[in-house]
Amino acid sequence: MALTGTYRVERLSGLLPPWGIAKRIQGDRGVTTVLGVPVASFTRVGDTLIYDWLPVRDRLTPEGDGWRGEGVVGELRFCSFRLLRHEHSRDHPGGREASEPTGGRHSA
Repeated sequence: MALTGTYRVERLSGLLPPWGIAKRIQGDRGVTTVLGVPVASFTRVGDTLIYDWLPVRDRLTPEGDGWRGEGVVGELRFCSFRLLRHEHSRDHPGGREASEPTGGRHSA
């Protein structure tokens, strides 16, 4: 399953705010946002997200139409979460491609 897309992070347990977190992943790079503000960039290696300047890794496992993850420092797990694909993500079946019109006036 491809990881490229925009995801809402749903906290399951541990040290993670209960709302406002998302991840945007494009190829092997991505960023975690809090309330829409980019806070931590990462590199994707397989199913692991390795943060650029934090000692944190997110280990991901496919689950249904999304992903289940756990945040770890070393081998110590500090949180678990689900990544739920945002409905307007360009790789989601209901989403729009960036080149598609979003409405507004069109000349005839």
